[in-house]
Amino acid sequence: MAEKLKPLEKTSSSLFDALSADASVANASNAADELVSKRASVLAIVSALLGALSFLSLLNLGFLFFSAFGAAAIFALAAIAKSGGELVGRSWALGGLALALAGAISGPLCVATYRADFDAQAEQFCKIWFEAAKKGDVLTLRQLTRSHWDRPPIIDENDAIKYWATSTQDEDGHRELHSFLANPTILTLAALGDRVKPTFYATESQTINSRAEVATRVYAVTVAPEKEGEAKQTFFLKLTVERRLRKTARGEKSIGWNVHPGDWRPVELDENGRPILKVVE
Repeated sequence: MAEKLKPLEKTSSSLFDALSADASVANASNAADELVSKRASVLAIVSALLGALSFLSLLNLGFLFFSAFGAAAIFALAAIAKSGGELVGRSWALGGLALALAGAISGPLCVATYRADFDAQAEQFCKIWFEAAKKGDVLTLRQLTRSHWDRPPIIDENDAIKYWATSTQDEDGHRELHSFLANPTILTLAALGDRVKPTFYATESQTINSRAEVATRVYAVTVAPEKEGEAKQTFFLKLTVERRLRKTARGEKSIGWNVHPGDWRPVELDENGRPILKVVE
């Protein structure tokens, strides 16, 4: 009996399969050549890094220069566009540009918000000080020279007597208290009383450190005439306010304010009735 012929097995060596394999190899080779011919834009990567560093401006505005250098992303995008596909990294450049812009905006915005909060609290505290000064309430004025955690509680007259007695136990304390009570600014405000109208004029100086923020606020103090027909008088008064930060034993943060009066400055008024700030020798 003749042997049965075995059916031909299907193999992958057909002409179509061979052509497909050759095409795959060619495509892979072309992709490899294309990949080799392209290179990443160093400027785009650097701009992305500088854009990320620009957020350090949230800590200090001195780091805003990172935002300025982060704008190098614009040059990176231009170089990538002109390279004809040889440079890649457009996404890095766009990301760096976005980060640089965000850092340039968020840093000053954060500082402005912080300053506004400080000024609002300082204004409220200074109003309390002026009201006490106009009433001649030297005990409150004395208390306000310290943060709240350093102020002994004054509930009744006996506490007040004890407070003044404790303040003059030694020679230095007695001299310092006498200087405070004889402060011409406090005496003048107490004598003028409700005739005084203080208006915030400007912040002369402001310093910040890790534990406190100190600002010298200048107030234009207008004194209403005592008799009809007399002219108004205007002075400049400087108040040095301090906002201190302290951590309690439990780790809780506590903020305390204190204020110290400065000197009077006689001033002139301009044609609009606004005080002209000048130093009087």
